[in-house]
Amino acid sequence: MPISLSALLLVVGTSLCWSGLDTMRKLLASRLNPIPLVILLALGQIPLFLIWFALAGNFKISPDYFFPGLAAVVFNIAANLMFVHALKLSPFSLTIPFLSLTPVFVTLLAIVLLGEYPTLQQVAGILIAVAGALSLNLARQQEVAVKNIWRAIRGERGSLLMIGVAMLWSLNSSLDKLAVARASVAFHALVQVAGIALGLLPVFMLKFNRHDLMIVPAHRKFLLGAILFCACGLTLELTVIQTIPLRFVSIIKRVLELSLAVIIGRWVFAESITVRQLAAIGLMGIGIILVLTQN
Repeated sequence: MPISLSALLLVVGTSLCWSGLDTMRKLLASRLNPIPLVILLALGQIPLFLIWFALAGNFKISPDYFFPGLAAVVFNIAANLMFVHALKLSPFSLTIPFLSLTPVFVTLLAIVLLGEYPTLQQVAGILIAVAGALSLNLARQQEVAVKNIWRAIRGERGSLLMIGVAMLWSLNSSLDKLAVARASVAFHALVQVAGIALGLLPVFMLKFNRHDLMIVPAHRKFLLGAILFCACGLTLELTVIQTIPLRFVSIIKRVLELSLAVIIGRWVFAESITVRQLAAIGLMGIGIILVLTQN
């Protein structure tokens, strides 16, 4: 099925929001630990979605909502904890590239859970785009080679955990789509952010203290920006997945986010852009063309 212009714009919009969130999180990384930051992001979004849910007045919720809706909360909490633990166990360069596998897992799980079947051309496009995404992640590390990725799979517990993170986030995409078919976007988003905040609270109480949630006034604008980007990205994504197959959302989002990361890295953090990175972006572009031009 061809993707409409409105759906494409929604995917682009959510990709821009997630890229903005990544930028804000990078700016906050040296000021806050990951778990307190996730909790603050979730808490900051609760009032926004609560007001939206109350004003929308759509209180009709199917009893069938609660299994996918609450399962998404549990898997999201698990993915966040696994993500942090993976980075503690293994080098950043040998873990983050595996998140590029997300579109593959999304496509496979959507077949099983939603009955969304890709064509052979789309499968080829997804695999080519994922290969480009892996190459782009590798291109950022001067000393990282493909053989190191295979070594990481065999010997790095953190890398195996990150593959698990990619699988859980992919599973969440299907659960989100099932959930928003049974309740409003505002309600599902509210359940997710409130559930994540409450679910991570015991972890916070065991490992941190209230001072870990403190942020100096000069950096609060970054936190506010992160909250707004996260809320907008979640809203747009939950809206667009109701209209098009998940594989479109996942692959376009992944390619745009990675490409924007290169641009933002150059613009905000003065990072260099290499020929290898440009080649990887070109490979992802070929994959996207194959996915979107299928009749």
